[in-house]
Amino acid sequence: MASTESSSPTMRVSRQDGSVLVMGRMSTRVSAWIRSPAADAVLALALAAHSQLEIWWPALTLGGSNASGLKAVLVPTALLATLPLALRRQVPFAVLCIVMGAVAFQALLTTPLEGMSGLVALVVAVYSLAAHSERRLALAGLAIALVAGTLLIAEDPADFPFDLFVIGAPWLGGRALRTSRLRARELETLTAELASER
Repeated sequence: MASTESSSPTMRVSRQDGSVLVMGRMSTRVSAWIRSPAADAVLALALAAHSQLEIWWPALTLGGSNASGLKAVLVPTALLATLPLALRRQVPFAVLCIVMGAVAFQALLTTPLEGMSGLVALVVAVYSLAAHSERRLALAGLAIALVAGTLLIAEDPADFPFDLFVIGAPWLGGRALRTSRLRARELETLTAELASER
């Protein structure tokens, strides 16, 4: 009886250690998948599908939408504003230009779609540009987004603070993350160099 009681804590510790190990592996795999091209493709497809729901069945979408514009314009421009996000890490500057161009053309040609998919696509595109581009391209993309956003709200300047926040906040967040990653890589390189010198 005593031996059973003494081994019980050890069994509990072993099980806890095993659970921690399994959770750690799962966390690593999930984290790696989130940073993979597959995750970007899923995101792009999900936003594209949601944008089409906003056009054809707005009652089924998150937050609803206003799809009073010409569907012949809304459908292709909504797809152009979302599907390129599948390549947001590989060619972030091109993706931002395509997304902003699609949003601009939609606003110029018809009553723009007012829904979550376009807003999320814009935020993701701006963030991706800042997080995965060199400083020169990141600044150029920011300027393009700000100019395009200003032109799109020319009829209602009261929307400028909101547009500035939607563009500026993800850009600053992306740059902060990029700086943090670059510093982490520099520390890893320095640590490896010091270790090799020993």
